[in-house]
Amino acid sequence: MGLKLQKNQKNFLPTLRPYYFLFIARDYFKIESQVILDRLAVPNRYTKKIERPALPKNISASFIARLSLKEGIKEYVGNYSTKVITLAEYLEVWDKPFDRGVTPTQLIAEGFEGKALGDELEKRTQEKINRLKEK
Repeated sequence: MGLKLQKNQKNFLPTLRPYYFLFIARDYFKIESQVILDRLAVPNRYTKKIERPALPKNISASFIARLSLKEGIKEYVGNYSTKVITLAEYLEVWDKPFDRGVTPTQLIAEGFEGKALGDELEKRTQEKINRLKEK
């Protein structure tokens, strides 16, 4: 764990610096996020940052795309990895959400509404992410 912290410290963003140690320690010790957060009695703002998915051994474009559906990767505490940074820049999701290729407004114009609208948005998003896997 110490080596990972040292090796990647140059990539730590100042705004996320308070969270990196807990994020890395959680995965190193294989402890559930809430257990660490409760034991340390940290403020609630830590929960949103620490309870994000851990970095997989093989970081893929589809993993990065899925992570960035709501916000850019610069908000993800696992962004210290050079592979994450490289893929986020390649997908243009470092500081903005992943472009799904379709908007809810477009789907409404096509006649989708309600649950069908959400299902179709998810389906098309997944199709675009699957195409990343093929590259």
